[in-house]
This record gives sequence, C-alpha cells and structure tokens, in this order.
Amino acid sequence: MSDVERAVVRLLQGVSIDDTVIRRDAWRRLVDAGPEAVPHVRAKLDSAAWGERPKGPSHLYLGVLLSLLHELDVSAFRAEIGRLRSVRLHDRYLRIVDFMAKMRDAPPVLHLADGTPVFVAEEVEDRGRIAGYVARWARTPGMELGDVSRIDVIGWSGDMEYVGLYRICESAIVLTWPARRARGMLRWWRRIEAEHTFYHEVGHHVCGHLESGQAPEQEREADDFARWTMYAAHPWFFRTVKTLLLPFKPIVHLWMRLRRRRIKAVPQNPE
Repeated sequence: MSDVERAVVRLLQGVSIDDTVIRRDAWRRLVDAGPEAVPHVRAKLDSAAWGERPKGPSHLYLGVLLSLLHELDVSAFRAEIGRLRSVRLHDRYLRIVDFMAKMRDAPPVLHLADGTPVFVAEEVEDRGRIAGYVARWARTPGMELGDVSRIDVIGWSGDMEYVGLYRICESAIVLTWPARRARGMLRWWRRIEAEHTFYHEVGHHVCGHLESGQAPEQEREADDFARWTMYAAHPWFFRTVKTLLLPFKPIVHLWMRLRRRRIKAVPQNPE
C-alpha cells in the first residue's frame, strides 16, 4: 500500500472515530499529493455501499471523499458526480450527492479583498446582498481570516442543529440563511445573528481549534472573539446602549445586594 493509499484510509479512520487531528493531517497529506491522490479517492467512491442502507458513519465518508475530490480536481469531481447519479443510490446518499453538486460546483458570488471566495446557495434569495454582508463583516477592524479557504452560505432548514460551522480540515466557514427573505425586525435580527455566528466561526479558526463538537473551552474562546469583534464592528451602537442603560446601573446593583441578603437570610437545614 502506497503512502497516498494509507492517507485515504487514515482520513476515513479519522472520520469514523471523530478524530479531527487525524482527519486534518490525512487531508493535508492528500492535498499535498495533488493529482496522485485522485485515482485513490475515486476508487473509494466507486463502491456498491452507496446503493445500500447507510450504516454507521458511511454517509460521512461519502461527503468527505467528494469534498476532497473537489479540492484535488474539479473536473474529476464533476465526472464523479455524473457517475454517481447514473447508478442506483440509496435516497440518503443521493441527497448528499445532490447537495455536494450544488454547493461545490457553483461559482463564487464574490471574492473578499484577500481572495477568499464567498459562495451563496442558489435557493437563498438576495445572494448578492448576503455576500455583500459577509464582505463587510470581513473588513471589521481586527478581523483576521488568515488562510480560510472558502465561506459558504447555505439555506437553513428546520432539521439543522446549527447556524454555523467551522470545517477544520478545509479551514472553511459555513453559515446558514433562510431561503426566503424575512421581513421587518426579523430581517434585522437574522442579519445580526448571522454576523455574530460568522465572527464566532472565524474565532475557532483564529484560535486554532482542532476539536469538533461543543468543547466548552473552545466555545468560550470563540464567543469572546465574536463579542469583541461585534463591538469593533458597531462601536457607536454599543456605546449608545451602554449610555442608555447607565441610569439603571444603581438599581441593578441594589437588586443584586438585596438578593444576596435574602439568600443569606434563608435558614439552613441542620446537619
């Protein structure tokens, strides 16, 4: 078995046991291998397993292999999408293939000043306006995208368990956005939520986080980065809010003192 073949196996092992470091290192090894890795990735994709009911993390294998193939060779990716669509696939695998085809084979809506491409799914309304928001957020003082490879805005659906993701292996950021345009205050609130999510996911990248899932310490660091970046993006708004709330500060402090006294006054049960 060659080093490249071992790297493909290692990548899938990392996916199977949810080890981000193994996945990242194998991914980078394969990207460095370039065209040499393409036939080995396509060999893994040429499997009868995609026609059967998904078992374990097999659906994750399909997604990561297609993502890697796109990174290695866009033409090979398109050819593989065509081949997979021509064979019998289980419905869940077919949805993954269709999603990857839509997300990976569309041109970027724009590029940021540093060249980072911004992709917005076709089903999302006002694609240009949303990409413009991302470009504005990226210009926030203190913002450092570093080597973020791409930013994807995808349509949000009710079964999603997230509003944003940091794809560690690819150093990519994913934001969700409702497919239909919101109205009134809800539209404003959705934009603020998306902006905070964007800063949060960039925070994971800037802090060099490697653990997937909700690691409490990493989430706190990303939240801290998002909070300070939101302040840098909207300093006058936060100063105004702080000024408006200033008269209520003594009332809040008094309430907290009274609350502490009431807690101390509660008789304790004898041991």
